[in-house]
Amino acid sequence: MQRKLEKVLKDWLVKQNRKPVVLRGARQVGKSTLVRNVIEGSPFRLVEVNCEKHPGLDSVFASLNVSKIIDEIESLPGKKTIGDDTVLFLDEVQATPNALAVLRYFHEERPEIRVICAGSLLEFALEQHEFSMPVGRIEFLHVVPMDFEEFLMACGEHKLLHVLRTFTVKSPMSPVQHERLLDLQQVYLYVGGMPEAVREYTAQHKISAARDVHESIVETYKLDFAKYGLKHDLPRLGQLLDHCAQRVGRRIKYVNLLADEQSRTVRRLLNLLLQARVLSTVTHSDANDLPLGAEARPEAFKLLMVDVGLLNALVGVTWNQFKDPSRALTIRDGAVAEQFVGQELIATSQRGQQKLHYWLRDAKSHNAEVDYVIHVGDAIVPVEVKAGKSGSLRALRVFCESKHPLMAARFDAGMPSIQKIPFQEGSTSARPGGHDAWSLVTLPLYAAGQATRILQE
Repeated sequence: MQRKLEKVLKDWLVKQNRKPVVLRGARQVGKSTLVRNVIEGSPFRLVEVNCEKHPGLDSVFASLNVSKIIDEIESLPGKKTIGDDTVLFLDEVQATPNALAVLRYFHEERPEIRVICAGSLLEFALEQHEFSMPVGRIEFLHVVPMDFEEFLMACGEHKLLHVLRTFTVKSPMSPVQHERLLDLQQVYLYVGGMPEAVREYTAQHKISAARDVHESIVETYKLDFAKYGLKHDLPRLGQLLDHCAQRVGRRIKYVNLLADEQSRTVRRLLNLLLQARVLSTVTHSDANDLPLGAEARPEAFKLLMVDVGLLNALVGVTWNQFKDPSRALTIRDGAVAEQFVGQELIATSQRGQQKLHYWLRDAKSHNAEVDYVIHVGDAIVPVEVKAGKSGSLRALRVFCESKHPLMAARFDAGMPSIQKIPFQEGSTSARPGGHDAWSLVTLPLYAAGQATRILQE
C-alpha cells in the first residue's frame, strides 16, 4: 500500500489544479515517512512543520489569512521561503485544527503551493471545534500499515516476492517456496506491518524487538486519547480499545463492549476510534448485487484492528504461544487469520479506503456466516478464511446455493487449487448462464493481497 501511495503523491506533485492533500491514518503507520520519501529526489523543496511543536500556530491559522500564515511559518527556526517549488507539510495537524479550515484558502488563493497535512485522531480534535472539513477543496489519502509484500521486501526476500506476485493456480509455487512463505507469513502475523515494528525486527532479527514497539504504540494511542479526547471519556476509550481487540472477527453487540454504558455512548466512543482509523468495520451485506454497500446493514458489523501485530499485543499473545501448533489459541486460529486477510484487502484497495463486507444468514437453527464478500470485476465472490489446511465449507455452500455465484474463494494454509462443486438439484433459472456448478478457488493465506489478480485469471 505504501508504494501505491508514493506513486499517487508523485503524480499529485505535477498535477494541474491539484488540491491540498490530507493524509489520514492511525498514529505511526508511516504518514510522515511517506511524504519525506516522495519529496526526496524530487525537484521540490520540503518545508515541514510539526504542529505539535508549534501549537501557537493555531491562532494564526484561525485568521484564515494565507499571506500572514506563510510569513509566520517562514519565521520559524530553520524554515525556508515558501514558493511555487515548495511542498508545505503540516504534520500532526490535529494539534492545530484550524489549519484544516484554512486549506480551502490555500487552494483558492495560492494554488501553486503544494500543501500536505497529516494527522491522527483528527476527530478527537475536531469534536471540540465548530468548523467542518472543507469538503470538495481537499483530497484525502488513507495510509495503512505495510502489507505482507512490503514486509517481504523489507526482509530482503525479493525472490519470494516475485513468486508471490506471479504464481497462478495452474502454475503454483513449489512446495519448498510455499513452506518458506508460510514461515514468513507466521512472522508477519506476529510482527505486523507498523513500519517501526518491521524496522526493528529486520534490524535486530528479534521478535521481542517488534513486541516492544507494539507496546509503545498502544501506550502512545492511549496518551493521544488524553491529549485529544474529552476528559470524561479517557478511561472508557482505553477500555473500549482493549475489548474491541478481544472481539475481532465476531459480530459486535454494544453491550459486550462496555456493559455498564448506554448503547449510544458506546456507539459514539466507537465511532471516534473508527474515524481515527484505529479500528475498521466489516459490515453485513445481503450481497445480491453490486455495489455491495447498497445492501449493507450498518447495525450488523464486525471489527478489525488497524494492524495484526497490535492485535496480538492487545490480547497478550506471546511469540512462544503463537508459534506453538499444539496450543488451541482462539485468537490465533480464527481471528488473527481473518484480521490478516481483511488487512490485506484494505491495503490492496484503491487508496486504502475499501469498505469491507461479510454475509450472514441469521436463522435460529440454520446460521451461516461467510467471512468476507468481495467483488472482482462484475462478479460477487464469497471468501472464507481458515487458519489451518482444512475446514468446513458449510457457510460457502449455503451462500452459493442461495446466491449462485460463479466462484468462491477460500484462504487457508494449503497449496493453491481449484475445484468444481455442483449446485444442488433444482431449477437453474436463477443461476448465471444456467451453470450447474461453482468454482472453489483455494489460495494460501499469504496470497490474500494477490486475490483480485488470481481470481480474475
